[in-house]
Amino acid sequence: MYTEGNRLDLLVKVANMYYRDNLTQQEIAEKLFTSRPTVSRLIRACVSEGIVTIRIRDTSSKREALAERLRQSYGLKKVIIVQSDENMEVTKDRVGEAAARLLADELKEGNLIGISWGTTVQRLLYHMNAHSYPVANVVQILGDTQTHRGSNATHMTLSLAGALNGEGYIMQAPMLVGSTQLKQLLMQEPHMRRLEVLFDRIDIAILGFGGITAPNHAYLAYGGEVKGLFNKVKHEGAVCDLLGAFLDESGNRIATPLDDLTFAMPLERLKRVPLVVGMAAGIKKSRQLLSVLRGGCFNVLIIDEELAKTVPLNA
Repeated sequence: MYTEGNRLDLLVKVANMYYRDNLTQQEIAEKLFTSRPTVSRLIRACVSEGIVTIRIRDTSSKREALAERLRQSYGLKKVIIVQSDENMEVTKDRVGEAAARLLADELKEGNLIGISWGTTVQRLLYHMNAHSYPVANVVQILGDTQTHRGSNATHMTLSLAGALNGEGYIMQAPMLVGSTQLKQLLMQEPHMRRLEVLFDRIDIAILGFGGITAPNHAYLAYGGEVKGLFNKVKHEGAVCDLLGAFLDESGNRIATPLDDLTFAMPLERLKRVPLVVGMAAGIKKSRQLLSVLRGGCFNVLIIDEELAKTVPLNA
């Protein structure tokens, strides 16, 4: 006959073995020199007497329902919504983790991935070692900027290619140059001509998108005429930049002389890529997200829940 204290100890022991150590009821019975039906009764007692509390969280199902509504509203192939966190770095990390899982599911042997730079896209690299991938190659689709150290496209291209045991094709060019003549000269370089061919062979593109009101925006670092042209396109209604192109609230591209100074894969070619994955985190990206959705720039979206809730849904 068990005393109250002994019985409580036994229930706690069974609860730990079953719920934490993942032992089967038969394995527990053998360790306790008792029968499986006895263990089954003890497990039920753990729940009924409050030793174990079972709580079903439905936040995941709510996110899945919201993801499906977003997918249908904007004609996307796939939408993944991760849980938001008060710490934006944690939220970005969750978006990156989801992107790594998506890549593990979608990537095929010999595929070519196009990648740009960005702090959220960079988080993808942190989780590549958690999955196995077929050999694939990576091509840079946006020039570099010195204002984003550690998350520039050259670094990310080579790092991702290394994780996939493939080749990395880099631009060896800045995001922006000072004259159209210089851009034309650089475009004649053999490696740039090779990139032009590779752009049409991309199977999966992975990129982020940015707002244009940040005081440390990459274009502002260039100063002079570039800064003036950047401010002008803002006044003309631009709310988002994507691969160096500027979009308004409706997702329409706003033409600017900056287009002739920028090294990036053209948006019209991006839209022909079979799988275009957009990554973003935080409600500050709300206007930009709506812009790229209306512009049909992505067909796969990985965002956090708080950001997802800001997007209007079609009936």
